[in-house]
This record gives sequence, C-alpha cells and structure tokens, in this order.
Amino acid sequence: MAEETKPTTEQTAKTYTEAEYNALQAQLTAAQTSLKAANDKLASFEKMDVDKIKQEAADWKQKFEQAEADRKEKEYKDGVAAFVRKQGMKNDIYAEHLTNQIVSKNLQFDDKGVLLGGEDVVKALKTACPDAFAPDPHERAAAPTSGHLPTSMDGVERAFYAKNPNLKPE
Repeated sequence: MAEETKPTTEQTAKTYTEAEYNALQAQLTAAQTSLKAANDKLASFEKMDVDKIKQEAADWKQKFEQAEADRKEKEYKDGVAAFVRKQGMKNDIYAEHLTNQIVSKNLQFDDKGVLLGGEDVVKALKTACPDAFAPDPHERAAAPTSGHLPTSMDGVERAFYAKNPNLKPE
C-alpha cells in the first residue's frame, strides 16, 4: 500500500524569482546594517560615564545660577547708583553714605524701576544733613558782602532763616 501523501503548503518550498531574491537579500542586508549601527550606538552609550555627566550638568546649573545672581546684583547696584546720581549729592562721600543706607535697608525696585522707600531715605538725609546735597540752582541765595553771588544758601544761612523766617529776603 503505497499511499501517496499530498504535500502541504508548509512542506513545499516557495520559489522566488531572481528579482524577488535580490530584493529580499537587500532588505536583509539593510536590516543587518541597521542592527549593527544600533548595537554600535548602544555600545558607545555603555562607555559613557553617566555619573560624570550628571555631575557636569549639576556644575553647569550651579554656574548658571551664580551668573544669574551676579547679574541681578549688578542690576540692583546700577539702579541704586542711578537713583543716587539723580539726587544731586554734593560729593562722593555723601553719595556713598546714601547708597549704603539704601542697601542696608534692602530697598527694592518695583516693575517700573522706582526705588520703593528711596524718597523716604533721601528726605531723612536732607533733614539730618542738608549740606549733603548740591545747592539748588533755582533757589535764591543771600547776597554776600564779598561781591560774589553764591548759587544758593549754605547750611548756616538756611538755619538762620529757618529760625528767623521774617528776615528772609524775598
């Protein structure tokens, strides 16, 4: 009894034309090349020191934060210096004194660049030390006997006329 077995689709080998074979061979080569490139890239990542990279990132973050703090500090000092220059201080010593008072009170600028509380510090300094400010060119000065006209009254004259307002020349 010779039984004939019919070949099933699993048993029969599929034949390809030469063009199909070449196309499949090209796909296989491309897949192998891609796999090799991916393996090489993974190997290069394995060689990297992750802890060192994390440390370098933390160092750069710290450098950035320090640079940002330095920039803000310089911006603040420049703003205070501009505010003090606008006040018309008589000399650098008074200007430095006013700057130190503003910085010690930690006065800050608002969004518009106005120094909050700055005018109060200036008023207090004008009251405590009126000679710290340059004379106002629009203020009328007393006529001295020397023949030279000053641009404004000095502290003695101001104090005299403050006590004797009726004697102030108009």
